[in-house]
Amino acid sequence: MRAVRALVMLAAAGALATTACTTEPAGPAATPPSTSAGPVTEARDLRAIAEQILPSVVSVDVRGGRGVIGSGFRVAIPGIVVTNAHILQGATEVSVILRNGTRRTARVLGSAPDYDIAALQVDDSGLPPLHSRSGLADVRTGDPVLAIGYQHGAPDAVTSGTVRALNHPVRLSDGGAELGVVQTDAAITPDAGGGPLVNTRGEVLGVLTTIATPRNEIGSTGSTFAIPVDVARREAMKIVAGA
Repeated sequence: MRAVRALVMLAAAGALATTACTTEPAGPAATPPSTSAGPVTEARDLRAIAEQILPSVVSVDVRGGRGVIGSGFRVAIPGIVVTNAHILQGATEVSVILRNGTRRTARVLGSAPDYDIAALQVDDSGLPPLHSRSGLADVRTGDPVLAIGYQHGAPDAVTSGTVRALNHPVRLSDGGAELGVVQTDAAITPDAGGGPLVNTRGEVLGVLTTIATPRNEIGSTGSTFAIPVDVARREAMKIVAGA
């Protein structure tokens, strides 16, 4: 929970920094600032959102192939975990690790490399599904977001940021077509790829990816990218239907 606690402390520090002493009578209570995702949340709200999402997020452990570790999360389709396609390249054995440390064997149903999306079939008991609701329809640049995934092996890694762009052009595979993705300044590490990017209502906006190549890399330092949830949903459903 170090990452969650750090996030809470930063938010609390920011709240204290905006408080000033005054001898004047207090005026009417200010209306909380808001975004298209709802009112801007306080530290306790961010912690509540993280606790709501974390039980649905898993670590994806791959043997063979690139031997990498990534993240994934349970979607509304029964028994299905979505993750990144690049994580599974050449895999001979795949398992998922739940927040409580339980390891479960996963069956690779397929992948869509051009979109960096793959679907796994697992025993989903104890894995509540995440939902996207209206997708990106109500999202605006500047909206607050949370990036959630296993980072440095920690199951409770959460970073916060804002939406910087909604249709940032990148390539997700060699020779693949450009795809417009969600760009945010919420920092992640490579093993968080495959985790969810969510808004302040806990709704999925996209699937985090760590292999995106921007069209113009100048100014992209510090950026994180997520495959739009509408694209991820479409590709996951194709994979499941064809399995």
